[in-house]
Amino acid sequence: MRKVRIKPSKSTSILAMIVGLIMTGAGITLIIPIFGSFGVLWTLVAVGITVYHAFNAFSSSGLATEVIEVDDSSDSHIAQNDLANRLERLKSLRIDGLITEEEYQKKRSEIVSKL
Repeated sequence: MRKVRIKPSKSTSILAMIVGLIMTGAGITLIIPIFGSFGVLWTLVAVGITVYHAFNAFSSSGLATEVIEVDDSSDSHIAQNDLANRLERLKSLRIDGLITEEEYQKKRSEIVSKL
């Protein structure tokens, strides 16, 4: 089992960062003068949203929103099944006369080398 971090996409983060900037601007110009301490809280939350999404948009690592566990053994099993299916399809192509024996052997050796 290995853990995989999932973060928002770059486009999602950029959009959320823009919304955060708009909320910050609204907080500074409208919400703080009208609602006082609630406006300060609003603006701080908006700044937090903006910084979080800017970091995700412009850094290579980013901050994960979720962490999931992935079973590595099933991935290798699926990959082996896929290779077996490719070998079967290749064999069918040779039997049907759609590829030559040379083409079959060359492609077969490529597939077998991935096992």
